[in-house]
Formats: sequence, C-alpha cells, structure tokens
Amino acid sequence: MEKGRAPTNISSKGFTIVELLIVIVVIGILAAITIVAYNGIQTKSKIAAVQSDINNATKLVENYRFSGSNPGELYPATASLVTLPTSISYTAYNSQRGYCIQSTNGTVTYYTTAGGSAKEGACQTVTNYAKRPYPNGDASVWTGYNVAGGHTLGLTPMGTAPNGKDTYRFTAGAAGFSALMTIGLEYQGTAIALPAGASISPSIYVRSSKAGTYRLLHQYYNGTTSVTDQYGANTTVPANTWVRLIASPANLTVPSPADRMSIRAQYTSGTTWAQNDWIEVTQVSTAAGEYVDPDNQNWSWTGAANVSTSTGPAL
Repeated sequence: MEKGRAPTNISSKGFTIVELLIVIVVIGILAAITIVAYNGIQTKSKIAAVQSDINNATKLVENYRFSGSNPGELYPATASLVTLPTSISYTAYNSQRGYCIQSTNGTVTYYTTAGGSAKEGACQTVTNYAKRPYPNGDASVWTGYNVAGGHTLGLTPMGTAPNGKDTYRFTAGAAGFSALMTIGLEYQGTAIALPAGASISPSIYVRSSKAGTYRLLHQYYNGTTSVTDQYGANTTVPANTWVRLIASPANLTVPSPADRMSIRAQYTSGTTWAQNDWIEVTQVSTAAGEYVDPDNQNWSWTGAANVSTSTGPAL
C-alpha cells in the first residue's frame, strides 16, 4: 500500500430510504391506533358522565314530584326548583306532567323524557301544526271531496282510531265511485298554518270499507292561492285496516311562498265503490316520527287544548 493512501475496503453501515419509510409508516400506524383507542376511551367516559348526570337529575325531578309540598304530583316548572348540574338542561311539558332532561359533554349529548331512559340525542322540540278532528277539535276544518260528479258526501265523527283518537269519515252518497276517481278526506288547505321555511314530515292515518290503493296528497297554499301539490308513495290499504300514509321523502321544507297546507288521504285505484262505502282519516301530523300529541305526557298544546298546535320532543 502506498504511503498516505486511505484503505479502499472500509464499508459504512446505515438505514436505507426504504427502511426509514417502513419505520415511519409503522410509527404512524401505532400512533393512529393509540389515538383511536384514546378517543374511544374518552367517548365512553363522556357517555358515562352524561348518563350519570341524567340519572341523578331524573331522581331529583321524580323526588320533587312526590314531595309533600307538591300535592298535585307535578314535575317542577323550571330547573331552579331542583338543584341540577350546570351541564343539565330541563324542560317541562304538558302543564308539568312531563319533562325532558338533556346533558352534554363535549360532542356527546344524551336525553330522557318522563318514563323513559337515557338515550343519545337532544330534547329537540318539534311541532305538529295540524289540530285534532271533531268532536274534540274543530269540525269546520274537515272536509270530504271527490271528482265523481253528482255524488253527495256525509261526514260522521267516529271514535275507533288507533290509540282511541277521534276520526272523521267520508261516506259515499251514491254508487259509482270507480278506480282512478279521486276521493278522500282532508284537513282543509286554509286550516293548517305554517311558518315560512318550516321543516315538516306530513302523515295521515286512513281506513276504508273498500280495499284499494291510497297515497298522501299535501297541497301548499299562500293564503287561499294554491302554490304546489306533492304526493307520497302509492300504498295498499286492506279493507277496514288502519294504515299510515307518509310523505316521500319524509322530511320536507315548506316551499316559498306557502304559509298553509292541506293533508289528504287520496284513493287512487281499486274497485268501484257502492253507496255507503266510506273512508276515515285520523292522526294528521306535520311532525317527524310516530304520531304524538298532548295525550302523551311529554307533549304540550301551544294554546287551547285540542284546537291549537302542539309541541314536544321528537319521537
């Protein structure tokens, strides 16, 4: 070897770029798993906390109801009457015969109503803008209609609807109603007042002496001027069987410039009707979920009983 020349067979060891990338990816995966696990633990902790808050608040509210100073066994009108945590919101319904308790921790929100258990969601108040039929409500806002010319109609209050609700009946005054003739029963277009841009989910229960195909027809008005018609899906209704007709899609926004609406059960096809065949409707609603009104302890009339709109938690 020449003097002063460095050895040429010395090798240096280290990580290649590929090896470094593998290490980085593995570290990233482990970090992601750790974060997901941590978030899951945090979420479970928050759920447990809000459920505990709701359970404790429910005990306080129920104890108030049966306290000696509350002979009417009503729930507190406001949260100030019981000591509730600051994370709790409380709303009384139906003249203090029901309530909704809500607790929020970060992005986790749970609620419960009187007689229920804690469940995910909020005490979001919804409104049924339709009123009750006669005899409990206003008979003048219910009408029958048809386009089978020359036939008369008779409206008879009944009481055989689901949950004992009142119904309204249209009776054919003569034979001749045939398939594709439009007949039905409605809550009049000028009777259901709606706020501009309201979110609604129209529905109506129908029963008939004659099996056939029905659909929900809801018509929008600006005052008494028609704005537009919308239809639900065709639905088979067996004879003498209550069936719920709903809007399609279920959640709708009131179109501008409408401020009122009608909700109809519309017979679209089937066999020819005979004299005294009938169609009944009941439980008309603009609120999402199953039909509910202030017969439920967690709902309230916004004005006079039976003849005003009603509000409560979504069901």
